[in-house]
Amino acid sequence: MNRKYIVLMLLCYLSWGLQPLYWNLYSDLDSLFLLAVRALWCAVFTVGILAWQKRLGDLLALFRNGRIMRFLAPATVFLLTDWGVYTVAVRSGHILDSSLGYYLNPLVTFFIGLFLFREKCRWPQFLALGLAVTGVVISAVGFGGFSWFTAILALAWAFYATFQKLADVDSMLGIAAETLILAPFMILFLLLFRTGDNGLASLTAMKQLYLIGSGLVTALPMLLFSACVRKVPLSVMSFFQYLSPTFSIFAGLLIGETVTPAKWVSFLFIWAGIAVFTISTYVADRKKAAPPTPV
Repeated sequence: MNRKYIVLMLLCYLSWGLQPLYWNLYSDLDSLFLLAVRALWCAVFTVGILAWQKRLGDLLALFRNGRIMRFLAPATVFLLTDWGVYTVAVRSGHILDSSLGYYLNPLVTFFIGLFLFREKCRWPQFLALGLAVTGVVISAVGFGGFSWFTAILALAWAFYATFQKLADVDSMLGIAAETLILAPFMILFLLLFRTGDNGLASLTAMKQLYLIGSGLVTALPMLLFSACVRKVPLSVMSFFQYLSPTFSIFAGLLIGETVTPAKWVSFLFIWAGIAVFTISTYVADRKKAAPPTPV
């Protein structure tokens, strides 16, 4: 495997994980206004990238494919849910809660795969899931510290990934199509509800540059992910997917968020579950890749 793709994957999850630092630069901006503009500029950048790659014909063909759009439309709803809740969470001092949600996401995705796609499960994976659920339950019941941000982000991205899997489309084409689907709704929202001081009327030159950058910050990880997702083994990706929420924890601490006992309990149990899940997946992949023992 080319080391270049490992570096690109690291940059991808680093840029995802440190996004809270960017979203908090202008804390006075309305979160829903930021979400709408972010989606619009992401559409501009992703469509621009596809135009540069001379793939606009592929994007048009995607919209004409009824089978793909049947799955891509609900995926768009879950993507908007994830972006919206995440934006509100990181801008209201709940970065660690959002990180906890993204730690849970791969385990929720595994649970969906088990029941929806009838994927086989080994006992270490059930153990990993049990540890994660235990952490959440102890945090919620014993400490009253489980946040709805955590639950929605864990579920929204898992269901988004499920519909993406069913659509079976290139990630860059998918994100371009999804943001184009969102674009008219975002424009309508801005014109109806965000033309005053809580939106367009409050913009300065620096804030306009910031909002343009929000599209680039959103599109860049997707571009990096698209460039290396087919080149990096799944056993390696299963490790990298936990880097983003880990980087977000550091971002939250830099911004000034504190780790409560409830969050420590949740994180410790989920980290234990992640360790079991990752190690068992790695061992299983090594066994599959190993040549058969001669008789």
